[in-house]
Amino acid sequence: MGKRRTRDDGRSAGGPGTAAASPAAAPAPGTPGGALDPAAVRRFLTDDPEFLARFILDHPDLWAGLPGMAVRRPDGALDLSNYLVGRLRGDIDHLKAQQREIIDTTRANAAIQGRVHRAVLALLEAGTLEQLVNTVSCDLTMLLDIDIAQVVVEIDDRSAVPRCPDGVRLVASGAVGRLLDGQSIRLRAVSEGDQRIYGPGFGLVGSEALVRLDIGSPSPPALLALGSRRAEMFDPGMRTDMLAFLGRVVEHALRQALIRGY
Repeated sequence: MGKRRTRDDGRSAGGPGTAAASPAAAPAPGTPGGALDPAAVRRFLTDDPEFLARFILDHPDLWAGLPGMAVRRPDGALDLSNYLVGRLRGDIDHLKAQQREIIDTTRANAAIQGRVHRAVLALLEAGTLEQLVNTVSCDLTMLLDIDIAQVVVEIDDRSAVPRCPDGVRLVASGAVGRLLDGQSIRLRAVSEGDQRIYGPGFGLVGSEALVRLDIGSPSPPALLALGSRRAEMFDPGMRTDMLAFLGRVVEHALRQALIRGY
């Protein structure tokens, strides 16, 4: 094997401005797996600010050969304007997409808010417990654009079943806590609803919102169950402030109906 030629200064032989001329202290801009690390590249260029300019000058054919990066002008200069304009257009398209998403979300939130407000007015107009429960189970489905709504109340297994208006679902002691799983509002997609909550309509439910109802002592634990056949209707990532407001109104209406008697 022949000996490797070296320059007098100890560097490998090569043309002026090659990577071998870079400062020895500059770290290689890569990761142990071989992939480029943007942070390491930034540090590398900061340590050797002239490296990029030298590289472009020493390898013009590379830049001219990259699709969409640069074109060579008659005077030999590389023109990057098409690339820069393309980047700007991409940034503008991205901003427009974000703007459309924000507008769509704002419109959806406004629509939900309007539906909840109409539902609240309907709940406050109910004069008796029977009318209130009927409003929940019938009117809320239309006003909120869902498929089923129920008031669910726990009963003590050791006591006699209390008299309740039609439409109130009764569950065993401790069921409300297990259904809510420690949350005040629980949103989730389901393959089908819980028959204890939704009765014969349990098969319609693809997603649900369970809202804890604190009616007050000595009333037992309760919740408001809203079910939709659309799996995306009650996504766990959605805001819950309007559902919380609706739950507080149902609590208030139930308390008032119980005070008036039924």
